[in-house]
Amino acid sequence: FTVLTYAANLRYACFVFPKVQLRITGITMNKKPEDEPYIRYVKGYEQYRNILFKETLEDFNTYMKSKKFYYTSYIVFLVTAKNMSEWVDGKLQYWVGGLAYLGTACSEWRVGMSEDRPTSYYGAYVFAHELAHNLGCQHDGDGPDDWVKGHIGSADCPWDDGYLMSYKMQDERQYQFSYCCQREVRNLYNRPEFKCLRERYTTKTIKRSSKLPGRMTTLSNYCQRVYMYDEGMHADPTYGVKDCKLNCTAKTTYWRLSVVDCTSCGKKKVSEGLLDYGHYKQKYRAGW
Repeated sequence: FTVLTYAANLRYACFVFPKVQLRITGITMNKKPEDEPYIRYVKGYEQYRNILFKETLEDFNTYMKSKKFYYTSYIVFLVTAKNMSEWVDGKLQYWVGGLAYLGTACSEWRVGMSEDRPTSYYGAYVFAHELAHNLGCQHDGDGPDDWVKGHIGSADCPWDDGYLMSYKMQDERQYQFSYCCQREVRNLYNRPEFKCLRERYTTKTIKRSSKLPGRMTTLSNYCQRVYMYDEGMHADPTYGVKDCKLNCTAKTTYWRLSVVDCTSCGKKKVSEGLLDYGHYKQKYRAGW
């Protein structure tokens, strides 16, 4: 998790005022179902680890309020290897990558969640994206939301510019936050209801990692973890890595993905980040 956080922090390095860096004050590892009573499994789909993400996040928030650390943390975040899912027109959709309530740091809804299968690190983008929602950032191109008092919104930052708060992953801007997102964080940071962002409740922190995902996994492991239900999935050695992308290949299909942070992309070139991963696009509760 510290490696995943380090990868996310690279994306937050573009913030100047206020400077934004994620600091871990505690980690809870769940080892058995009894440890996570808030998980809402999809009946009949347990073997595929599908969970209802809206209901799970709401129950997670309620459950975490019984913990003392909830009130001394700016954000309490759930990272899961399960398949975040929802029913849409009678069909189970599971392309969702994350969910967070907009502008809720320091509040009674200070939670978010995202997917990341262990040792893949494919979730760095979604993790950073959802935390930005907690800090107030809308999707680029969206206006202010009534949920957040004094919210400015991001209508003046086009979606097609392809920054991290859109899904238009086309160039290096996908690893950076737009001006609008940075402005919104500054806006909330200066408001009294977000004063916890200017305070430090604990001096206890988890030691930061100095390692990035590309040094912690292999290309084939990456493919196998992301597409764990596709038999024979592996990185195509004949394609290799081109333009910081690889082919994840199985018997009857393949997927082209961006490689994880710090993967060699050829001569004197190293990747900065993420894979092209689907993310929920419809507003829910706080809008995100």
